[in-house]
Amino acid sequence: MRIVDWLHRNAPETYSSLHPPADNAALDQLAVELGMDLPGALVESLRCFNGTNTRRLDVAFAFPGTFYALGTADIADEARVEKDVLGDGAEGLGRLWHPAWIPIAADYGGDLLVLDTRDRRPFGDVFCSGMRSRVDRSVSTRP
Repeated sequence: MRIVDWLHRNAPETYSSLHPPADNAALDQLAVELGMDLPGALVESLRCFNGTNTRRLDVAFAFPGTFYALGTADIADEARVEKDVLGDGAEGLGRLWHPAWIPIAADYGGDLLVLDTRDRRPFGDVFCSGMRSRVDRSVSTRP
């Protein structure tokens, strides 16, 4: 992944915030916990680095908006919480979380970047879910 190589050469402290790549067992476990096959681009990303170490936020790798990449365990945990709280279950608030959504980054203030894997166009849309989304619904990767 080009960004990882660039960080290694040009921003070694930020590069050091990337967790080592996910192994096949972690990816398989994530797929089981999410109940779906993982999209190829997500697998490719997690095989480059498995989330961000956020102990030092001043140098940690973040997507725009200070969203920190989640690793396999955190993706599973966030998806479980969102499903339990916002899903259709008895404890949930209703249909505010779709089972085909995968959280990929968090700002640790309650907002997530979410990969939409529903079988519709555009597949692979990324949007913001949480308090920020009440103001700015999408940080879509699509024009």
